[in-house]
Amino acid sequence: MKTMRTVAATGRSKLTLLTGLLLLASSALDGQRNLSGTPEIELALKRLNTVGSALLIAAHPDDENTALLAYFARGRHLRTGYLSLTRGEGGQNLIGAEQGDLLGVIRTEELLAARQIDGAEQFFTRAIDFGFSKTADESFAKWGHEKILADVVWTIRRFRPDVIVLRFSGTPRDGHGHHQASAILGKEAFSAAADPTRFPEQLQLVEPWQAKHLYFNVFTFNAEQEKEVSAVGKLTIELGDFDPILGRSYSEIAGMSRSMHRSQGMGAPERRGSVKNFLISIAGDTPKSDPLEGTDTTWARLPNGAAIGELLDEAIRTFRPEAPEKTIPILLKARPLIAATAGPYGKSKLVELDTTIALCAGLWLDVSAARYTASPTESLKLSVTALNRSHTPVLLTGIELEGAPGAPAIDVEPSVLVYNQAATYSMDWKIAPDQPFTQPYWLQLPKEGNTYSVARQQDIGLAKAPSVLQAHFRLRLNAQGLAGIRDSQEIEVIRPVEHRYVERVRGELTRPLQVVPPVEI
Repeated sequence: MKTMRTVAATGRSKLTLLTGLLLLASSALDGQRNLSGTPEIELALKRLNTVGSALLIAAHPDDENTALLAYFARGRHLRTGYLSLTRGEGGQNLIGAEQGDLLGVIRTEELLAARQIDGAEQFFTRAIDFGFSKTADESFAKWGHEKILADVVWTIRRFRPDVIVLRFSGTPRDGHGHHQASAILGKEAFSAAADPTRFPEQLQLVEPWQAKHLYFNVFTFNAEQEKEVSAVGKLTIELGDFDPILGRSYSEIAGMSRSMHRSQGMGAPERRGSVKNFLISIAGDTPKSDPLEGTDTTWARLPNGAAIGELLDEAIRTFRPEAPEKTIPILLKARPLIAATAGPYGKSKLVELDTTIALCAGLWLDVSAARYTASPTESLKLSVTALNRSHTPVLLTGIELEGAPGAPAIDVEPSVLVYNQAATYSMDWKIAPDQPFTQPYWLQLPKEGNTYSVARQQDIGLAKAPSVLQAHFRLRLNAQGLAGIRDSQEIEVIRPVEHRYVERVRGELTRPLQVVPPVEI
């Protein structure tokens, strides 16, 4: 018989409902499946060959300009992020009765679903949406100006954007006090992130960073605002351009992305034709015609990066949609050069490179749990599948599970993955008695007024914690044949451990693995 636990006594009275919401959100908000096949590989190659990033800053989960995010991420191939000060806990909810913390969980998942479509990443501060605020001063009084400024600076230093775009002006024209506060903090953080005397405790983990451009993405909802915009210099960006690889314009992608804000009733049209946006330069370099003007987004900006850029240029130029595996030898040549690149760019680009190689090889790598919930002391069966769907020889050299204490070891004898024949393994994971329950990391500790308490600096800003278990697949590829495959380049591909199942109405779906109490009241 399982031991009954009093959830409230451990400070986890909302755990069951929160866990259920996480499961519901992850399965119900799948939206459009991400790109696949030739478009996914071509975009991955172009992003791999682009060294630059853009960050959009606003206040709430539905404040982001999804068309502009798609333009930077899908069109300009930049690493692109959206920093929302809050998780939208004070908003409305048209799809259920959840409010407060529970609504914040739902809206976090809605944002992640939106980012899957527009191609950006998602970040937050510790600020809580406490409802409508009349002024920025009121917002700062409830949040703590320096505390949230530190979070914005931390995100900039970690993300290292070349371009920062503010969705609001920081003036009463923005209306909501949270809106005003987001722009005020963005302006201050633009300079503070580069100042080593500001928040020096962060410099144990990151370095100061100075973005090159700070813009206000001006909006015009009335004649007065249109007149104001016309009176100042501005950059015009066409977001209605059709992308033949994507098969859509950025404004069409924006409609799909914005429609993921279901709790707010934000279903949006997929606009076709010309859709212009305007950027006003606030600080940094002042460009004349392009938001990235004067910013080198090639590998040449990095020491010894020119050789990497030449190889990736060749990979893009010679890519054949009907035979993507032909691109692998060029990517493998670039790998040791990228691995030797110091700093954050080298680490992030190495992950992108290995992912792109796996796409070119048509690799299917998966670890599925028999159930989507399990409790401490229980055993959970895990099934591993590795499938090579290309004619490039692939040697599976190892699989490691990480993320939880006592993660099971997978005894894999190095073996060649035969074309289109799955290699399968299975093991039981004995969950440790002290394995933490799955819950949103920002709700693990008591709040401090209108801000969340987060124990680890590294977690601040993350949309959600990593999955309970992650599988690290290590593989060697040799496009020239089996001979010498053991001496070829090794890559690593990471996959979350999930529960894969078939739903009778919607077909094959996945749910994240959750560790939950055995009995709840």
